[in-house]
Amino acid sequence: MRALAWLLALTAAVLVPLLVAAVERAATWGGLLSAFGAALGWVALGLFAVEFALVTRVRAAAAAFGSDALLMFHRAMAFAALGITVAHIGLLAPGLPDPLARSPLERSGAIALWAAVVLCVTSVVRRRLRLSYELWLLLHRLLALAVLGALTWHAVLPLRRADVASRRVVLAYLAFGVLLLSWQRLVRPWLARRKPWEVVANRAEAGSTQTLVLRAVGHAGMRFAPGQYVWIATARRGVFAEEHPITIASSPELDGGRTLELAIKDLGDWSGKVVPKLAPGARVRLDGPYGAFTSDLVPAQRLVLVAGGIGVSPMRSILLAMRDRGDRRPVTLFFAAHDRSRAMFLDELRGLQRELELRVVLVLEEPAPGEDAERGRLTLELFRRHLPEDLRFTHMFVCGPGPMMDAVDRLARRLGLPSAHVHTERFDMV
Repeated sequence: MRALAWLLALTAAVLVPLLVAAVERAATWGGLLSAFGAALGWVALGLFAVEFALVTRVRAAAAAFGSDALLMFHRAMAFAALGITVAHIGLLAPGLPDPLARSPLERSGAIALWAAVVLCVTSVVRRRLRLSYELWLLLHRLLALAVLGALTWHAVLPLRRADVASRRVVLAYLAFGVLLLSWQRLVRPWLARRKPWEVVANRAEAGSTQTLVLRAVGHAGMRFAPGQYVWIATARRGVFAEEHPITIASSPELDGGRTLELAIKDLGDWSGKVVPKLAPGARVRLDGPYGAFTSDLVPAQRLVLVAGGIGVSPMRSILLAMRDRGDRRPVTLFFAAHDRSRAMFLDELRGLQRELELRVVLVLEEPAPGEDAERGRLTLELFRRHLPEDLRFTHMFVCGPGPMMDAVDRLARRLGLPSAHVHTERFDMV
């Protein structure tokens, strides 16, 4: 019901500009194609405004759908909005949009379109362009503001003095987008700075991974569910802080939430240059927790955890929480990696087999001779060999590289697990 309520609210938010404009402006839209083109423009305005709401860390929305689903929906809606914008311009002003056109109406529409094109393209091919995450994120936000601003300009220009409601709606949507971005980039950082965290240890792990051990300074810490993540900001402050989403790898029962552990894999840039140099005593700020990727929200009698590489972080949090809470539900952990050197926390996870109803199945593409591991990749036969036939009350949690998660999602269906019992978390934000 909560998810349905959010979907209805998002749909209404997209359609409100069209409905208001249809009441005031329909008589000026001309023929059928012109009216359809004008309607598409109002829908595009609503879609782009809603896009801001999807990525500004609204916890209630993330709890209803999960961060993974919201991120995929955000991507899909961005391309839908771009397609609608192209159709709008194609119907009303055929030809290549010119951002230097003499007509303000044509110029604003062209700016909105090309900014949206650059926004989508740079997101899809970021790695091919070798854009750092920080540079891409800054560019993404500036382009999003450019799109919304140009669309607002484009929508207001043809309005008559009598079109009071349409004008108010357009300006309200612009204010909405700016307000959400200001809340995320100004207010949230200010609130987070009032509850700082201090690095007490920085451990090197397998797989080019660092574990930051953080302790709350002057406050009660953070209550979170195993599997959730936080945004961590280091180095620069305020609007330009280097901020990244990182899954909490520790138990929520550790020190009553006053101590957290974050496992950060070296993926270049910030993770490889800044994180290893964070010494004890360094201050960071955290914003969270976020996400619905947690075993606390499902009535499962058995858990199957599937991790690839650094995707083991939320699984470690879930297992440590089960240990600390005396949870004796049976769990099978499938841990996939290229070789043993890239399997972080493996010894600790195997040690948990003595304290939990846990079985760890290590799956290596290149195991060493005599290594206690399955060879190759995750397959249907491998799952069937290590899991019971009856999976009716089983929930599966999957986190790792995108291709692995897609493959496991298909295998889960063949195992007979319904989609509601398969939970995913994609840690690649782009």
